[in-house]
Amino acid sequence: MQDGGTMKKTLGRIALPASLVVGSLGVGLGGADAASQTAPSAVVSVGTPVTLRGTVVKAQDSKMVFWFSHGTKIYKVRYSLRSFVEGSSSNLTRGVPVSVTGTFVGHSTTIVRASGVAVLKDYST
Repeated sequence: MQDGGTMKKTLGRIALPASLVVGSLGVGLGGADAASQTAPSAVVSVGTPVTLRGTVVKAQDSKMVFWFSHGTKIYKVRYSLRSFVEGSSSNLTRGVPVSVTGTFVGHSTTIVRASGVAVLKDYST
C-alpha cells in the first residue's frame, strides 16, 4: 500500500497531463466560448459584385487605374473608358468623390474591375 504523498505524486503525474490534453483539444466542462456564439460575418470573395463610394487617393490615367479610399480601406480600380457612367477619366484627381460598381478580381478583395464609375461632382465649369 502506498502512503498519501506517493499517491498524490502518481495522481499528479497522470491527472494533470491528461487535463492539459483535454483542455488543449477544446473539450471542457464549461459552456461554449464567446467566439462560437457570435454570428458569422459577411464573407466577401473574388467575383463578388460590389458598389463602393469613396474619394480618389491616386490616379494613373495612362494605365487606366486609380485608387480610392472607402472607410479605412484603399481599393485599386481597373477601368476602361466605357466604364464611366458619369464624368470621365480626366476628372479623376486626388480628393474627388466617386462611386464604383464592379467585381473583386485576383487573389485580393482590394482590387476592383469596374463596370461603372461615376464621378460625383459637376466638373463642367
